[in-house]
Amino acid sequence: MVVSTRLTTSPCLVVASEMGWSANMERLMAAQAAAGDDNFMAQWAKSQKKTFEINPKHPLIEALLDKVELLGPAQDRDEFAADEIREVTNVLWQTALVKSGFQVPDPNTYFTLIETILRKSLGVSQEARAKVDVRPAPPTDDSPVGEGEAGAAAGGSQPEAEWVDWSKVKAQMKAEGEEGDAKGAVRDEL
Repeated sequence: MVVSTRLTTSPCLVVASEMGWSANMERLMAAQAAAGDDNFMAQWAKSQKKTFEINPKHPLIEALLDKVELLGPAQDRDEFAADEIREVTNVLWQTALVKSGFQVPDPNTYFTLIETILRKSLGVSQEARAKVDVRPAPPTDDSPVGEGEAGAAAGGSQPEAEWVDWSKVKAQMKAEGEEGDAKGAVRDEL
């Protein structure tokens, strides 16, 4: 982390190191098949640390500093407040990654953090869940095409159709085929 001298309106920013890849280069290399795990130079460039620049004059950073100062020494620290500061710092870091064009390591975790902070700011319980009204699916027509509701809609009558047991039909066709093969064999002998 570095105190920035160039940020004016943003609270923070993430920049690549001199030898690391920019956000655009990371996207380009991720799209390349040749930038796989076996490429030493690609792995080295990916492993370069990014710099987290903060704007000390931004109200968010000033408020975060005030919260840290209120924590006091480690032995007297309120763990709930410390966890809250860690959470806010993590959201600042990941939001700066997104704003700077980099990808967050785990988008689901990031969005969960955002939801947690939104719930706290709006006074919504962390345990509150969305109301889900699951209704059963409407009944379906099990008759073959051309019969039933579809056939009736097309102007046909709607007779009660029995479903054919295809395993019986298959067995019958097989028996007929074997019978036909036997008759053909007899014919060939004559």
